[in-house]
Amino acid sequence: MVSHSVFNWDFWTLLTQIPSYMKSVLGKDIKSNALLSSLPYVSMFFMSFVFSKMSAQLNNRNCISTGTSRKLFNTIGLWIPMITIIGLGYVRADQSTLAVVQLCFTVGMSGATYLGFNMNHLDLSPNFTGILMGITSCVANIMSIIAPLVVGVIVTDEKDPDLWRIVFFIAASIWWATGCS
Repeated sequence: MVSHSVFNWDFWTLLTQIPSYMKSVLGKDIKSNALLSSLPYVSMFFMSFVFSKMSAQLNNRNCISTGTSRKLFNTIGLWIPMITIIGLGYVRADQSTLAVVQLCFTVGMSGATYLGFNMNHLDLSPNFTGILMGITSCVANIMSIIAPLVVGVIVTDEKDPDLWRIVFFIAASIWWATGCS
């Protein structure tokens, strides 16, 4: 439930705020660059297949146990984005291509969590996976409401990269704390 909540916090923070960040800080016109705003999630889509293949190979070859696999992919999906989101806070407006690449990498790598906490529901109770997912989703979706509101409180001037840096550090801190637990 904790991992699911953290994932939702960061997922919804990025999903709802990337267009504002790209427009205000990077100077990208969202209306003419809708594809640009969707690239991070296209990256997540494709990386989910890569991670699925990696997980299947590790499990089929008995390289690691199922539990270790879940922990490994959850850690990859939380800690690698933690590092890249901190870096994103220091990208200047004239480095917008780098910022887009970092956003794609950050969101793409977070797709590894689908093989972590999401699959864990099935591992814990195959007969009641739907109920477990419903319970954790209910709690986790509270974060999808709170996260954008927190960003709205922090980012009072959308063009100020220092305020966005605070948002990115909060996201990184949450990813880090969950990866440590």
